[in-house]
Amino acid sequence: MAVVSIPKSTYKQVRNTLQLDQNGLGFQVQYKGTSYDELKTAAAALKKGDEVEEGWLLGTWILEGVPGDSGLLTITCVPDDSVGADGKQTALKAVWTCKSVRNDVAWTAYCGISPGGNPNRFDIEMWMKETDADLATDYKYKDDKGTEHELSEVSKKLANKIAKGVESVIRFYPVLTCTSTWSRIPDTFMKNLGYTDTPGAPNANETHAPSNLEAIIKAHEWLKVQDDVADLPDGKFTRTESWMGVKKVEGTTAFDPDLYGPNRWPMPYQE
Repeated sequence: MAVVSIPKSTYKQVRNTLQLDQNGLGFQVQYKGTSYDELKTAAAALKKGDEVEEGWLLGTWILEGVPGDSGLLTITCVPDDSVGADGKQTALKAVWTCKSVRNDVAWTAYCGISPGGNPNRFDIEMWMKETDADLATDYKYKDDKGTEHELSEVSKKLANKIAKGVESVIRFYPVLTCTSTWSRIPDTFMKNLGYTDTPGAPNANETHAPSNLEAIIKAHEWLKVQDDVADLPDGKFTRTESWMGVKKVEGTTAFDPDLYGPNRWPMPYQE
């Protein structure tokens, strides 16, 4: 991390300004120089993220010309979030929200691989192709060899819904979104996007969260579906992360680890 370099001919002004806005803490420090051009050259070399003072990084700066060909450099600083108490970068501020999203699930989601225990997708699809109305009405079908088959009782239950026109069912899933503020782009940006991932519990700075957030997190399995970063006018960064949750069911996995796990299949898949 570079340290701000200010010409020795400048004078640090006595009045510094500490402020708190919707994006967190900000700190302004001013330097007055006897030469506007000299201060202009120094300001042009400044970079966002340079250390201004211990615990404060450069966010933005503005140089004004003052009488006598002098210059006044105002630097707006942001808190340094690079290392927290646990040795990890910590957000300056975070706001958690929870909303529900609609997902139309195909009837095939009711099917499974347990013989007799789950509706059988392949048998039902063969029944759906049956052209003999009498056979289809009795939940029967003929295979390519002309052999007649009858759906199992559990497959008949699902086939009955399909016969009534059901193609999908509506489900609603929670989506947790964390909008956080940082002095620089987070080290973990884009980590686990598109993978199964459990949202982290809010830290001390993240007071803006639903009171039952921890319970919501524990009750669901999560897929990280968003991780965006954007610059803020004051030099900070905002990060928006979202996770989609599916209710935990004992003995099942909501997100197939072969498709969404840490060692998910490559595309194209190859043994």
